[in-house]
Amino acid sequence: MTLNEMSNKRDRLTRRRQRRLREELVDAGIALPAAQGLRRSLIEELDYARFPPLHEGVLHAYGAVLVDPEIDAPDFDGTFTTTEVTEPVVLRRLADGRHSFVLRHGESASLLLVDTPHDREAELVRLRKKSNHASTAVVQRRDNGTVRVIGPDGLFIWDGARWWAKPYAAPFARAVLDAVPNAPGEILDSLLDFCVHTMSPADAGACLVWALDADSLDGVTGLNPLRPPTPIPHLSFSELAKRAAIRQLLAQVDGAAVLNRSGHLVAIEAHLRSSAQSHVSVVLDPTHGTRHAAARRYSFDHQERIVFVVSRDGPVTVYVGGDEIAAIQQSTEDHEAPPDVDD
Repeated sequence: MTLNEMSNKRDRLTRRRQRRLREELVDAGIALPAAQGLRRSLIEELDYARFPPLHEGVLHAYGAVLVDPEIDAPDFDGTFTTTEVTEPVVLRRLADGRHSFVLRHGESASLLLVDTPHDREAELVRLRKKSNHASTAVVQRRDNGTVRVIGPDGLFIWDGARWWAKPYAAPFARAVLDAVPNAPGEILDSLLDFCVHTMSPADAGACLVWALDADSLDGVTGLNPLRPPTPIPHLSFSELAKRAAIRQLLAQVDGAAVLNRSGHLVAIEAHLRSSAQSHVSVVLDPTHGTRHAAARRYSFDHQERIVFVVSRDGPVTVYVGGDEIAAIQQSTEDHEAPPDVDD
């Protein structure tokens, strides 16, 4: 077989694999970008991320940032791009998906370099936002073979066996504000972002009580005095640099974390008490455990407070007044594919 014949065979196999990939995504109910150019480059980069070249028995990590070619070139705030290398084969070998990413904008490609490692979901979500364009997607292959996409309409993840879809935190803020109009919007956005994009992927459960009626721990009622919470110096969820430390802390303790009116973490290991009336009035979801039950009943007793529950397997639930206001969860639901999934 000649080199040209071998190249043509590889191209045919790639096209067939990419078609199957589009069908997989449709079957998983994952919406591909509406912009055709972005959709095409996303399929190409996803295909490469799932089937990267094997070198000395190792499949290496990878990352790419894709921007709709129909819009202006992106301006990544606080990042640095170089166009010295434009050959796709070389660019892809330079992109580790942590500090370096292939930046694709239509037919042009360059290398996007970032100062800090982007290993976690929250960092990739912020990287996408830095492009200042809604029609931007980030593809990352990790060393363990997991492939993540931070897309225009949400996240989706290939864990080696199936696709997982997950929404962004921001759209759920409206439902919470409707229930608690006096909640400061910026702080709420920070808390939802922390729960969904920092705590949820950490494989650890947590319960956060935001006491909008208290400036300090002393003003927070409904806690078990026989098992008093542990006070800590105030930590703000609005400061990105502190979120990793808060995640690390909450992953190692039981009980609820208590936040004051300003959204500062003021105590951990709080044990929530609930009234007899809450046990009568609150209808619990049988699919949820004791953490959700305690949080829901506590929110019924203290309707001026917002309670966030992060399950160990990822879903985030928000309770106000004994009601479930928002449920943010990953989905693996299969959908019936339309007859044509081609571009």
